[in-house]
Amino acid sequence: MDQEKTSMKSARVQARTKLTPVFSMLEESCRVYAKNIKKFIEIYLRGLVGLIPFLVIIIVFLLLLSLGINNPFINLLLAIFGFLALLWAVYYGILVRAAMILLIKNNYNSAKENFAKSEGYFWGYVWVSIVASVIIGLWTLLLIIPGIIFAVYFMLVNYTFFFEDFKGYMALKRSKELVKGYWWAVCGRTLFIGLIAVIVNIILSAPLAALDQGSLGYVMYSSFMNLLWALIAPIIVIYTYYIFRDLKNIKGESKLSVIKK
Repeated sequence: MDQEKTSMKSARVQARTKLTPVFSMLEESCRVYAKNIKKFIEIYLRGLVGLIPFLVIIIVFLLLLSLGINNPFINLLLAIFGFLALLWAVYYGILVRAAMILLIKNNYNSAKENFAKSEGYFWGYVWVSIVASVIIGLWTLLLIIPGIIFAVYFMLVNYTFFFEDFKGYMALKRSKELVKGYWWAVCGRTLFIGLIAVIVNIILSAPLAALDQGSLGYVMYSSFMNLLWALIAPIIVIYTYYIFRDLKNIKGESKLSVIKK
């Protein structure tokens, strides 16, 4: 009886507790990012190492093309090595994302150390991302609305994996456990940051209308936009972490911990 009363009291406390207001959350995310921007840039630079083999393959291909060399065997080798180089680049791209979350987890202590640690999380991170994508994708194929609902429920899966050590489907269940009862609050904060991203993209894309597609100016400005978005991306990672942090503070430790796999 006492336990039931405690559970009901806890539920009422959770119902009264609200997440950090969106503007405060965004302001804090920008402030923390500005303070640690060098570390995030260092993670990006370390990730660029993974692009080197792929860029070398492209340069060799363009060089052979300019010289008029068209050897089937060489082309086959370039295709094979190009595919392997692309996989290597994807591998490093995943390490970059993992290192960013680990940097937040470890109080922004060292970009180098967190990038090195990210290798140990690689397969678990890939697996939990695949499971989430498959489930959301299947629900979206059946009906769009259930796909949206589960996309919000599972949006914290990366954080339950890195911060709480939940693996695979258990990470998804923990994410849903956190979001449950706060679905609209989480959805609203996601739409808010998404709307800001759309507005910023419209403003940044405006100069492209005055440039001929395929021209040097168009390519250079598009590259500048990609670079700028890469620099902005960590703000969204931090912002999403604050949603996770608020919900974890409200909900407390998971009931799933005893069956964590």
